[in-house]
Parts: sequence; C-alpha cells; structure tokens
Amino acid sequence: MDVSIIYFDIFTKKTRVSYILIFILYAGGLDTDFAAIKPIFGRGLALATLGVFLTALAIAPVAKYLLDFTWAEAFLLGSIISSTDAAAVFAILRAKKISLRNSIAPLLELESGSNDPMAIFLTMTIVQMISLNSTPSASEWAITLIKQFGIGIAMGYLFGVALPAIFNRLHLKSWGLYPVFLSLG
Repeated sequence: MDVSIIYFDIFTKKTRVSYILIFILYAGGLDTDFAAIKPIFGRGLALATLGVFLTALAIAPVAKYLLDFTWAEAFLLGSIISSTDAAAVFAILRAKKISLRNSIAPLLELESGSNDPMAIFLTMTIVQMISLNSTPSASEWAITLIKQFGIGIAMGYLFGVALPAIFNRLHLKSWGLYPVFLSLG
C-alpha cells in the first residue's frame, strides 16, 4: 500500500474532526448569553482551564493503577475525559428536576462550553509525547500553552470582530448555514 495514500486518509479524517469541533464551538458561542456570564467570567475561565488540568491529573493515578496503564497513557485518558459537555450536564439536571441557585447555572454553562480548548491542548500534548517518546519540561508546556491560547484568543477576537460585519451583509436564510459558510474558507 502506498504511504502517501495512508497519510492523505489520516489528514482527511483529522480535517473532518476539526470541522466538527468548529461547528460545536461555533454553535455554543451563538447560544451563549454574554450578559449572564460576564460576572462569573474569571471563575468560569479558571474552572475551564485549571479544573480540566486537575481533573486529568486526578484521573491519571486511577487509570495507572486500576487499568495498568503507563503514566502517559493514564494522563492521556484523563485528558480525554476531563472536559464536560454543557448539553449533557443540563440534560441530566433537567431529567432529575434539579434547579441551580444564583450564578451556578451560567458558571456551569461557561465552564462546560469553554473547557474543550484545554482538554484538546492536553490531549494533543500527551499524544505528541507518546508518539515522539519524549517528555517536555514544565517550561516547554507553559510556553506551548501560552502560545496556543494566545493565538486562539487573537484569532477569536479577530473573527469576532470581522465575521459579524461579513454575516450582516450575507443574510443567509438559516443560521445553520453560517458554520457551513465558515468551513468553505
């Protein structure tokens, strides 16, 4: 079998997964009530980053000793399952008829809607460690984290300013067409 064909197939699958993630994050951003999350933004951001890291760190020893994983595999598992999904969380709360007090609901919505970048960062870093058979230093992790999140914030701001102006001129018939329009670029 030709290696270039395998590489192309892998690239195509990664691209499809990337588009799916873009659609999920984009739709979540459209549904967010920014006035509700403004007062709890700092706490939500801390939970979405530090909380994800600490959850992955807590899961790793369990996976290491109960599942007989290596430390890298255990932390990979922790990284993969460390983020929460807002839709799943709120579906469970509705099913159990649990109502949340004060700012807990917006905090939970913000955290579960914005923790994916940290989980993706951890997962990709661990995958890279495993595939390269190397362990980055704490400073290398920090530099990569700052670089990745800095680029993400800058691009998010840029697109947050530019896309409304573009979309206001498009007037597509359904909001579901806007993510499709974005994927064409």
